[in-house]
Amino acid sequence: MRAPDVLTSVRVLIAASIWWPVSAGDWAVTGIMLAAAWLTDSSDGRLARRMNVEGVLGPHDLTVDTAVAASLLLGFGLGDEFTLGLWTLLLIALGALYLIRVNEAAALLIQATGYLLFFVGSQRAGSQAWVVPAATAAAIGVIDRKRLTDHLLPMFFDALRHPLRSGDLADDG
Repeated sequence: MRAPDVLTSVRVLIAASIWWPVSAGDWAVTGIMLAAAWLTDSSDGRLARRMNVEGVLGPHDLTVDTAVAASLLLGFGLGDEFTLGLWTLLLIALGALYLIRVNEAAALLIQATGYLLFFVGSQRAGSQAWVVPAATAAAIGVIDRKRLTDHLLPMFFDALRHPLRSGDLADDG
């Protein structure tokens, strides 16, 4: 397995398990897992380009990123922090739109919702766990500022402008 795929695989494992600490209200573990997911997301694509290889999991990057956030939403629904019904409906609706139409806007909305709820939930609980992923996101934004401004933000806003179109899975890693 190539190094970029190892990093993406770590994120797959995080997606499969992050719901557990969220549902248990363990903000510190959730924050560390979220920061690790963002670090591996930022690194896998850069490493693949540097090594001049295409990872087997590279084309599924957006799906893996979305799975991390969907798992967060699942954890919120299973825990006591937020109402299960609302997040279940949101996850089903946006997840179906994403899976049926390979729609980037739906994937990005799932991600934004899951991440926002982490920040809101951890602060409501009086936890400082939000600091680790916030610092991680800030560092990634500084390191990858050109990619952020030239690729990721335009992709995000373009996807939001066309929320019902079908699209290709974009490499945002």
